[in-house]
Amino acid sequence: MDPLSISASIIALLQLSSTIIGYLSDVKGGPKELQKIRLEICSVLPMLSILQDQAEQAKAGGLWSSTLLSLDGPNGPIQQFREALEQLRLRLVPVEGWKKVGKAFTWPFEKDEIQRILSTVERRKLLFTLARQNDHIALSKAIKGDVRDVHERVNEIGEGVAQSQLSEKHHKIRLWLSGLDPSSNYNRALRKRLQGTGSWLIKNDVFRGWKQDPGPGSIIWLYGIPGCGKTILSSTILEHVLDSYPPTSNTAVLYFFFDFNDVNKQQHEAMIRSLLSQLSMHCVSVPPVLDTLYSSCMNGGRRPTFEALLETFHQMAIIFTTTFIILDALDECEERPELMADIEQLVGWKDTNLRILATSRREKDIEDSILPLTKDESRICMQSALVNADIRAYVHDQLRTNTKLQRWQKEPKVQTEIEDTLMKKVDGM
Repeated sequence: MDPLSISASIIALLQLSSTIIGYLSDVKGGPKELQKIRLEICSVLPMLSILQDQAEQAKAGGLWSSTLLSLDGPNGPIQQFREALEQLRLRLVPVEGWKKVGKAFTWPFEKDEIQRILSTVERRKLLFTLARQNDHIALSKAIKGDVRDVHERVNEIGEGVAQSQLSEKHHKIRLWLSGLDPSSNYNRALRKRLQGTGSWLIKNDVFRGWKQDPGPGSIIWLYGIPGCGKTILSSTILEHVLDSYPPTSNTAVLYFFFDFNDVNKQQHEAMIRSLLSQLSMHCVSVPPVLDTLYSSCMNGGRRPTFEALLETFHQMAIIFTTTFIILDALDECEERPELMADIEQLVGWKDTNLRILATSRREKDIEDSILPLTKDESRICMQSALVNADIRAYVHDQLRTNTKLQRWQKEPKVQTEIEDTLMKKVDGM
């Protein structure tokens, strides 16, 4: 869905909200919860107006794109808020009709039902608050149902902590950094993922050690042939790590997806800018070192040097207990010597607890650079028997859902024979 379509959805929601507010304002004699519902809906209108304005200005794949797509996705906040308002409208329309003809009426809601509607409106308001702050990671977690985390995050906003984090100056600095938003790649990979695949790595002792054991310079390299599922596995890992560490913890989770199809995501400096921008969003205020960098560049009047960007990232990473960095498709970076030098420098920082997981094809220049930085067990081939379970799951799913293979969908014995034959030959391929 493009941003303009999302803008149209928000406009329709604004119109429906105004209609409901009109109904509720006219109704007399309802319980006190009625006024709470009306006030909650009124408080949502300014947020929706801001989001509608952002949708009109947003570009596909841009900084706001992923946040807006999350809002208007299937069963997303916009759809759920619309459904709650429709419930109200359907019950209030008869009341409005009675009022016009001067008839008495009974308030059409039980108290428990009012409370449920009020809770629904309040929760959607929390999600719109996160969306207004363009906090895509927290919004994604909240939509998935992490109610406790989203309430904590919004409470911080109410207390002024997140207000500082997302101050006007902070926003200006993020724009100045021009940090590309890699979440479009992440979300696209998640949509392609077959549920349950990738668990072989999550359960792997090397991965568990990388995730949990203290110590700087920890790096895992996953490599394989084109099309073997490296990017999808990256998205699985990223989702797992994000779920393990809430935004309120002192652990930062950063990522970047290099992309042959996007020239802007093929430069090593674009990666550092994006990581720095993401890291700044984990800080409750503009870190002094980032503020100094911004000021030294005439308050955003000129671009910083790459060395200054990297050192700023270094100093900011020291603040966090742990910083996870997921880098997908190193081979799709057009400046690979510079990229590998960057990774070597990151791994060499002994005063930060960086955990890096990178994926790529097994290209000689990448392998030559990675070898001195990794242990044997930390270099994992995706063409080994480790991934056979994922391959079997994929084959099993395709035999039963792919329309091109529907001739076999009523022949379970044939499906099993095809599956077994392929698995005998596949051996991690």
